[in-house]
Amino acid sequence: MNTKTNIPKLFIIIALIPVIAISVFFFSKGTFKILETSILTILKNIAEENAPEPADLSIENVSVKKISDPTDDFKYYKYSATIIIHNSGGNLIDDRVLLHGGNDQKHVLVSNTVDGFTLLKDQSYIVRDFEFVFDGRYNGGTFQFEVESADKFDSYKDNNFYEVDIFEPNAKVESIVIEEILDDGTIVLDFNSIPFSIRKHEFEICSSDDASYSEDELRYDEVYTLDDVYGYYRVKNSLRNVQSYFDSKEVSELESHFVELDENPFLTDDNTFVFIKAVNPETGSYAISNILLLPPQTPITRAKFAEIFMEQADVEVYDGGVPYFEDVDEGADYYSAVQTILNLGLLDINSTYFEPNSEMRRAEALRIVMDYYDVDLQIVPGSPHFEDVSEEEYIFPYVESLFAGSKGLVFGEYFNPDSPATENYLNYLIDEYSENN
Repeated sequence: MNTKTNIPKLFIIIALIPVIAISVFFFSKGTFKILETSILTILKNIAEENAPEPADLSIENVSVKKISDPTDDFKYYKYSATIIIHNSGGNLIDDRVLLHGGNDQKHVLVSNTVDGFTLLKDQSYIVRDFEFVFDGRYNGGTFQFEVESADKFDSYKDNNFYEVDIFEPNAKVESIVIEEILDDGTIVLDFNSIPFSIRKHEFEICSSDDASYSEDELRYDEVYTLDDVYGYYRVKNSLRNVQSYFDSKEVSELESHFVELDENPFLTDDNTFVFIKAVNPETGSYAISNILLLPPQTPITRAKFAEIFMEQADVEVYDGGVPYFEDVDEGADYYSAVQTILNLGLLDINSTYFEPNSEMRRAEALRIVMDYYDVDLQIVPGSPHFEDVSEEEYIFPYVESLFAGSKGLVFGEYFNPDSPATENYLNYLIDEYSENN
């Protein structure tokens, strides 16, 4: 019986070497030159087929959590990352592998054996608690992780990188308010841009007719300009708003204080949203302001005031009795609201006319809200605190009490008692005083 012996390819190569040597010696100058070439090609192919497959390291996934906020002594956010390294190529044995996040960040020599780092084909390795920092002057940006073989045993390096988004919501472009509205509708903003003037930054005015926000985050404010009073809101910004919704316009630092829209947003029927963004062109890191929500400034009638007040203050209906006002029909939609407010003793009964279609004034709206919530009236030293409300006016103790409770700070030096009340203004008063009841 014949036995067939399997000869390893390495032995084949060794056996062929003297053949090649003889061929080269005798036939290198003749037609047998092709023999040498053919044998060398065979050897090369055999060597390539049996060469070890190079490793292919990649970062498969990264999860990040914040460890600490900036402090006076260390003005950076600190994070901890969990990083999954994967090997899609051949076995990596006792290599030196570095993990880092750029030249200014920590470099870590990853090891899982006594002699270095080993990761076999199609296996993954998890690196935990890799710490890195992010400049505390900014809200967001990107952070790039990189894994590399110090011994260069890596066949494909384009997948050695992994980028994560960093975002912190507290505004770094601070104290944004509307300072003025010009004749052409340009909105003049005031905010602290000093931290971004030290180095060159690119500024953007971001605007939209939609935004993502919570009603609980709205903070009411007012600006008195051009003999008109405008109410608006500040609302906390978010990554979702930064990444979508808003159109941006690149401007200089000076220009970023002047928002020019197609039309005065306060005179439209829809909400307008605006915020400021300062970008470091070298790193791509950016700082943002809170969002300014600019709502329509639609005055409310006295009838509408009664309906909104009943709903927003959650007033129980109490509309019995004989109708008092001659111009309020019992069949009107607002009759129950007006009659309830009357029965609660919140309306002036010196006249039998309610004037439901007339504009509600800010002074009377304030008085009704404060009387309903039974606010203690007080006048603190330094009065009068509003230049347009004198001591002789009936509303004086109300606006002074508004100021004493810090609720009047949004109105500035002028309260504008005779200006029309808006729904936003009324909701602000109800929200503020209902919190204490």
